Amino acid sequence: MDDLRQLMFELSNEHRLGILQMLEREGMNATSISKSLNLTIQESSRHLSRLGRTGLTWKDEEGLHHVSMFGRLFLNQLDSLNFTSRYRNYFATHSLDDLPVEFVGRLGELSGSRFNENVMLGFKNIGDMIGRAEEFIWAITDEDFLHFPLIPSAAEKGVCQ
Repeated sequence: MDDLRQLMFELSNEHRLGILQMLEREGMNATSISKSLNLTIQESSRHLSRLGRTGLTWKDEEGLHHVSMFGRLFLNQLDSLNFTSRYRNYFATHSLDDLPVEFVGRLGELSGSRFNENVMLGFKNIGDMIGRAEEFIWAITDEDFLHFPLIPSAAEKGVCQ
């Protein structure tokens, strides 16, 4: 648990997290990072050193820093934490206990989505998706949508079973 606390501490700094996210896109040196984040080269170097000691980054022979394979894995897992944090009010009142652990582990894949409390807008969005579906429709819900008007037509197209 000490290792996890150390990693979370290192990434609680907005600059180190920003650096790690920048390095996920491309390798960079301390000078480029300092210019991008408006930091001194010394500050960038210190942050890079800390990220390297935790195993989140590595430095190549040309002096470019990169996200390590471990760092990429950790960033992917942060997407789930970010999503659940963003929608904490929802998760405070809704249990995920009935969902398979594989689905809960993939919550980060929803990070580009947004929460919608308007049920009618939700139905419209579902209808639009069913109407556009060409191959498959997958739905995870605690509601019964079998009586949704477009389900029979989607079944006839073979995209919903």
